[in-house]
Amino acid sequence: MIGQKFRQEWRSNWLQAKPSWQEDGVAAFSMAMVTIPLCLGIALASGVPPMAGLFSAIMGGLIATLFRSSQLTMNGPAASLIVVTLSCIELLGDGNALAGFRYFLAATVVAGVFLMLFGLLRLGRYGDIFSRSVIYGVLGAIGLIILGKQMPVALGAESWALTPMESLEEIPELFLRQNPIVGLITLGSVALLVLQAYTKNRWIQMIPGPVWVIGFSMIMAYLLNLDEPHTVEAMGQSFALGPDLLVNLPEDIWENVVYPDFSKWDHFYFWQIVVTITLIVSIETVISAKAMDKIDPLGRQTNLNKDLFACGLSSIFSACVGGLPVITAVPMYYGAKTKWANLFQALMLVVFVLFLPVFARGVPLAALATLLIFTAYKLASPKIFKDTFRLGLEQFVVLISTLLMILFNGLLWGIAFGFAVTIFLQYSQSNLEFKQFWRYLLRPDIQVEERADGQIYVAIKGVINFINILQLKNTLRSANKKDLLILDLSNTRLVDSAVLEYLNEEVERYDLPNLNFDIIGLDAHETSSRHPNAMHVLPENKKPQLTKRQQALGELAEAKSGQFWPELSWEVNMLKQFSFFQTRPIEYKLNMAKGNYQLFFEWESCDLTFAQGALFNAQAYHSSIILLHLPFNAPLFVLEAEKGPTKIGAQLSVYKDVNFRSHPQFSHRYLLRGPSEKDMREFFDTDLLDFLESQPTHYIESNGTMIFIMHQLRFASLQEMREMHNFAEELSKKLMLSWRKQTQAQLKS
Repeated sequence: MIGQKFRQEWRSNWLQAKPSWQEDGVAAFSMAMVTIPLCLGIALASGVPPMAGLFSAIMGGLIATLFRSSQLTMNGPAASLIVVTLSCIELLGDGNALAGFRYFLAATVVAGVFLMLFGLLRLGRYGDIFSRSVIYGVLGAIGLIILGKQMPVALGAESWALTPMESLEEIPELFLRQNPIVGLITLGSVALLVLQAYTKNRWIQMIPGPVWVIGFSMIMAYLLNLDEPHTVEAMGQSFALGPDLLVNLPEDIWENVVYPDFSKWDHFYFWQIVVTITLIVSIETVISAKAMDKIDPLGRQTNLNKDLFACGLSSIFSACVGGLPVITAVPMYYGAKTKWANLFQALMLVVFVLFLPVFARGVPLAALATLLIFTAYKLASPKIFKDTFRLGLEQFVVLISTLLMILFNGLLWGIAFGFAVTIFLQYSQSNLEFKQFWRYLLRPDIQVEERADGQIYVAIKGVINFINILQLKNTLRSANKKDLLILDLSNTRLVDSAVLEYLNEEVERYDLPNLNFDIIGLDAHETSSRHPNAMHVLPENKKPQLTKRQQALGELAEAKSGQFWPELSWEVNMLKQFSFFQTRPIEYKLNMAKGNYQLFFEWESCDLTFAQGALFNAQAYHSSIILLHLPFNAPLFVLEAEKGPTKIGAQLSVYKDVNFRSHPQFSHRYLLRGPSEKDMREFFDTDLLDFLESQPTHYIESNGTMIFIMHQLRFASLQEMREMHNFAEELSKKLMLSWRKQTQAQLKS
């Protein structure tokens, strides 16, 4: 059953890829040229045989491609695991680097099994529980550690540092102790990378930056005769040059095949490495897949479960031949359209390993170190720190806390500390007791109200953040077949940036693609930045506060002898009695007020949202309206602007327009339609016609017992709402006066 499903999916993917195999092939060649030096550099920086990096990329391309879901990512080793590999060799190797590497391979096999289980158990959905600021802190720390480890190689200087912090503190001294010849290769490599990144010359852009660096460094190695040991005099000193500054690949690649050793499976540090590998692979795979989904021109979405399974399986195969763990990483794109570019790249790497390894033996280590330093710069880019700070001060604190803890105490301690700091900051700002905060954290109070007309209302109380976001996602996904969803956060004490990023950037694209979706209730929340995804916190002992407009509407209602309710409501059956809404479904109303004009006339006002059109052509409209409850019966009619019947009118085309010769201005400005011309002529007496001629044009409709008034197809400003009230109140006076005259006339007769 599973095998048949896999074959069908494989065949479907291959048929979809056939039209783009040429673009994927060209992209694969470009990526291979970039991958080769990076794989060699990552392996050497990890303290393992250089072929370990290439084995990882090959297994990732040949195996992971067949099982994964992501289309525009590539599989192979990642710089983020350099720190983990070095730690394992140091902790378990007892001074024997090769033995430590074998133990690391065993830990990779076990981690691969866990990753496969994650995929089979469909735990990919839990990728959202990683706090974005913690992740940035992890990546930033890894970048700084790589920088500290590679600077001695890039400058040709010996390092005396024992810890990551010492490596960073040592960098200024390295410039004083550098080998200037090696430094020259590094300087030229940096210049080429910068030139390639910022120049607009298409010939330079055609060749990837790493290829320029490798070509330049090999020429320098040849000119400096690095194949032979010798010394060079420079700045009054002698500097040693020779083969130890070049990549050392064995004549027989099979000499680099190393097998796992499980003999230390019962050691605590072994399982610590297993957990670390599993976390790093999971985090980077999830981040990479989501990043590429956002820019995929075809809008494809990655199944994270499949990608985790693919990384686990290919990591097992890679470790069994001496390769590093396989991670799903963001590629340098190069025009690839499907995941088969990753397979083509792997086949090209196989050709290189079997027939062309001699070309890698002339590459200076300084060039590979430069490429890794650029990778480290991307991981710890100043832009990451700047963007995190813009997201909110508390997010920046989490990032820095995570980063520093990793530098001083290691990855697992840093991740755990980052999560702890995140939770503590959210708890301290939530204004909740700890037990209540923890209860909301584990089980947020999500209330769902469904209506028969296809609308659904979701209200959240308490805390919604990266830990319980899955419950929110499941709730929203279950509503995908509805017509309208309103998410009310007015009683949510804390909404973190992960949730807001999902709501603002992902939910309508992935989970609710065919649904009208509105978020309300964030006006009263406070934030530490203006970023739309900044964490929102409801102030202590405050119910949802009113906006300035709502406060003013409340004061206006009070001035008109009324009361004000800002809450959202679906009690709109009364409005459906008007012909205007028979073809325009009402979605909801809010900011309701109710009062009386002159004791007899009851009025209601509200902001209204309704739709016009159907399915994919439906368009949402907003308006502010006033209803007048009549103390007497009135004729059915629709009064609308002469030039606007097709825009907002009731479309009562079966009734003719009633004109008044005595009031040509009124007849020119308005269309008046209804079933009884006689009743309408009696209702619209001279005083009412004079009044309407003196006022701005409104849409007015009577259903016999109520009159509906609307001025614009948008929410009214405060001043416009005052004018509508003045119009409605004056209209009620005219109607009451007219009704009294008619009543008196009837009594006399």
